[in-house]
Amino acid sequence: MTSFAFALSKPENRAVWCRCIHSIAQVSEDIRFTYYAKRLVLSSRNVAYTGYMDITFESEFFKTYEFSTDRVAEGLHKGHNDSEDIGFTLSVKSKLLSMLFKRHEEDVEQFKVSVDATGDCPTRLQYKLCIEVLTKNLIKKTFTPFYTICSPELQRLSDYYKDNFNAQRSGKAGSRTISYIAANVGTLRRFMDNSGSSELVKFDIDAKRFSITAFTRGVSIREKEVLKQPMSVTVRFNTEDLEDYSLGGAKEEDDDSAGENSDSCEYKLVFRLKDFKNLLNLGSSGDSLESWFIQGGEMILFEIRKDYATVRLILDTDDDVTVPDPVPLVVDKQRKRRKEERIELPRVVPTIEQEHEQPQDAAAVPSITTNDLFVPEDNDDDSEAGDNESIEHHQDDYSRGADFTQEGEHDSGPRVTWGDPNADALTLKSLVNTRSQVIQEAKLQYLESIKRRKLELADESTSNESQGTGLGPTQVERDPATNLGLTQNSSKAKGIFD
Repeated sequence: MTSFAFALSKPENRAVWCRCIHSIAQVSEDIRFTYYAKRLVLSSRNVAYTGYMDITFESEFFKTYEFSTDRVAEGLHKGHNDSEDIGFTLSVKSKLLSMLFKRHEEDVEQFKVSVDATGDCPTRLQYKLCIEVLTKNLIKKTFTPFYTICSPELQRLSDYYKDNFNAQRSGKAGSRTISYIAANVGTLRRFMDNSGSSELVKFDIDAKRFSITAFTRGVSIREKEVLKQPMSVTVRFNTEDLEDYSLGGAKEEDDDSAGENSDSCEYKLVFRLKDFKNLLNLGSSGDSLESWFIQGGEMILFEIRKDYATVRLILDTDDDVTVPDPVPLVVDKQRKRRKEERIELPRVVPTIEQEHEQPQDAAAVPSITTNDLFVPEDNDDDSEAGDNESIEHHQDDYSRGADFTQEGEHDSGPRVTWGDPNADALTLKSLVNTRSQVIQEAKLQYLESIKRRKLELADESTSNESQGTGLGPTQVERDPATNLGLTQNSSKAKGIFD
């Protein structure tokens, strides 16, 4: 026995049903079906309680609509009004329904959804939503996702806004001042299609203009690396281009006093663009989008009415939020600050200072020839006197080189300055003389080593002659047996194998 059931056969109604399931599935993970005697309500609320959407289908929207509370075991409830009919609410995973009604297939003949909530329900159908798809080839597909019984989403904000607004229009004082605008869905959809990857939308409304801005805030890491560039797209309308509007409860042309108050009023509301797009996807170009609101920071109510179907969206809003500039100025300021704090180090550049008072004396600069770098070989018969003369000769050259250095410090010429310009200047002559001094010192060390070696050899030859060995200074008496191997006869050694 079926407790609640409905069927869809018209292609346009099936298409509307599929779009509604897909849009409401984007709000939350669960979709609630609330059955009443003459209507079916689909509702969903996000986790943060900042967005709520419900879609009401009248019984005339379906081909057949069945509602029976006989022998229903559990789940019956009343609406938010005492006079309202009894209802039954169940919850189904939105992901499953979105996959089943993802697209409208051309070969589908009919959709049928039924629930058996009676106490004597078969076990295989308990807590299961039976979805039957009948094709034109008389093929029937059956899907049975699980459902859970829950309480309905009792949303009284819609009635509260509408009742206060109707009272203001009729001249009665309401508890709150409600504003109202109505715009064409097709115009808003064309703007939203060009909004790109924006995340937020801003309504800026006053008595003369109405502007919509879709924007995205920039994201950066420690004001150095930009992860997301800020962007904004804005379109402006005159209030005359709107289908209807009322700021503060009365239209400007209807009441002069209300018009004066409206001129001074400006409303700015910021909310999520994703939820707003889901609502616009359910409307067509000829539909009208109605909005009721109080001010920024409070809820805004959107509504689209179609044939036997009404779509409502309630969103939490922010007050005035500054739309970011396309260029991240904070990054440029940080970069400028780092540039100002940078420490400039002095460059070390050699500079040549030319003194024009005295001409450069080329003859004063000592020249180095290859003979100065050449050290002659000593013969074995050289005497000690010759070595002494050579040493004295090089000592004289060294002293002359020192004299050249002292004289060169007073000569004029180009000065080479390295680093600090106040440092002591070194002349080219002093650099050349320093090189000659190094060469002279190397010569002296080499000659002194030769002299010490000859003296040692002379001492050895004198000691040998006094002992009467008769060996020369370089000869050493050795035992012939020491030159033989370990296995050879040292007394009669003739060959290598003896």
